[in-house]
Amino acid sequence: MADEQKGLGVANNRHPDSTYAAKYPFNWVEKYEWGEIHHDATPGNARIRVGHSSGSHMEMSADGKTVTMHTGHSSEYTKGGTTVTVDQNSDTKQSGHVRVSTSGDAHVEAKGDMSTVVHGNMTSHIGGDSISSSGGDTVQASKGGLIQTSGKGSSHKMDGDQQWSIKGNYTLQVGGNVLINAGGSITTQSGSSTTIVAGSTLNTQSGDDTNQKMGAKWEVHTGDDIDLIGGGTSTLKGKDKTIIQGVKNALPPTIFG
Repeated sequence: MADEQKGLGVANNRHPDSTYAAKYPFNWVEKYEWGEIHHDATPGNARIRVGHSSGSHMEMSADGKTVTMHTGHSSEYTKGGTTVTVDQNSDTKQSGHVRVSTSGDAHVEAKGDMSTVVHGNMTSHIGGDSISSSGGDTVQASKGGLIQTSGKGSSHKMDGDQQWSIKGNYTLQVGGNVLINAGGSITTQSGSSTTIVAGSTLNTQSGDDTNQKMGAKWEVHTGDDIDLIGGGTSTLKGKDKTIIQGVKNALPPTIFG
């Protein structure tokens, strides 16, 4: 009896203890060289237990609880389908590696919340398309860098506003052309100086008026000619004075009208 109470000498804090509470003469034990079979008919604590000398055993208790203990390797093979239904919580603990492989499709559904915690690295490989859909907000947080690489084009579509907040520098490098098309106005604001450098021609076009206002001095430097062409009236007006000066041929300020 002592071996049964101690789980046949096998100590494991993850495994529940035996419900042994047999009373004479209700417990009948069959002993063999390989182990024991217990037929316990104790009132209020009826149970059946089959124990092997290795420590492996199976016990069915009066409350319907069934405990199976394998001290060695356990294998299960089913040629047909398998259905597992659990009405309450389920907990699986694995001390070694876990590998799940299926030759068909896989579907995981959680009707409540779902969380995944990885204490090491995580790699996800998808041979086809990848679609992620969220009914609420989507948040990506990284304590390190964030790198996104695409072998083809990239498209971002938003029905609402978009905002970027960068505490450091921001660099946009494009190997081809850059097109910014706004249905409304475009505002560029800098807390310090703004520099636009063009290796070739710099064109600024407006279907209506173009206004440039500076609180201080406005300077335009070019290594070649400067053309100011207006379909109507072109005006250069300074609060104090307006100076147009050429390096080669200095001309006095001229007003055309």
